[in-house]
Amino acid sequence: MKSLYQWGRLSLGLLPFFALAGCTDLDTAPQGDTVTEAQKAELYRRVPERASAAVNGVMSIFSRLEATSKGHLDFGYGSVLLGFDCRGADMTCTTNGYNWFGAETTLDDNHVYDRFPRVVWSNCYDQIKACNALLASVKSDDTNPVTRFNRAQAQAVRAFDYFTLAQSFQFTYKGHEQANCVPVITEDNQAEAEKKGLRLSTVEEVYKRINDDLDSAAVNIEASGTQRSDRRYISAAVVYGLQARVALVQQRWADAATAADKAIAAAAAEGIARGKAWWSGITAKAKEYAKTAWSA
Repeated sequence: MKSLYQWGRLSLGLLPFFALAGCTDLDTAPQGDTVTEAQKAELYRRVPERASAAVNGVMSIFSRLEATSKGHLDFGYGSVLLGFDCRGADMTCTTNGYNWFGAETTLDDNHVYDRFPRVVWSNCYDQIKACNALLASVKSDDTNPVTRFNRAQAQAVRAFDYFTLAQSFQFTYKGHEQANCVPVITEDNQAEAEKKGLRLSTVEEVYKRINDDLDSAAVNIEASGTQRSDRRYISAAVVYGLQARVALVQQRWADAATAADKAIAAAAAEGIARGKAWWSGITAKAKEYAKTAWSA
């Protein structure tokens, strides 16, 4: 009994030592199945091709199933397009019974607790978060062609998401530049946003982020000299096409015409001819508006 008592006293005396030793051992970088952002950045620096998996993750969000609202209408960006079509004048539905987009058809989907706004918001911001993670891991000063191509993918998709959010949750650009829009979250303030939240940015601030991302994406994708392997990815034609769309919404007619011309040329170089007539219509419309504005 005496020996057990003495061993107990010894054990109690050693507890602080074991506690300190345990803390010291735990204060290390993960060595198992967890990968830190710093480790990913180092990996992407050494083997830029590995970042392609992160790009695929970004693109997969466009078509993921029931990730935000757990409802049948939640199947990525396709559901966003269908929802807005149902809210428009071109979509009619005489029978509104078993209908995934019934609330959108009757324009009864604009409450904060409705599923469709949550689908739009969550899909865009989840994809923005994935883009931010990729941009944080892939250094901006890396001149490797693969790295520049991957950065262009994340920048263009993030611009597309903010463009979708801005048009979904606020009136159009002209005349509402200083109105509250949505929070602008990037790789630089992602951690702050997760801890404290962010204020609503103005419409003008959101469009500045959109244009800055598209400008950078255009530079990176041209400098990379890399052709996309399939239509899942962003090409120069897509970037210029997005620039044309954004410029039209901002009523920058001359810029819209220039970007549309560049999109047509880039698409032709890529071997895409079907969209030429459509883009030509965009160009003609932009030039017509520009001519009217200049003569006014």
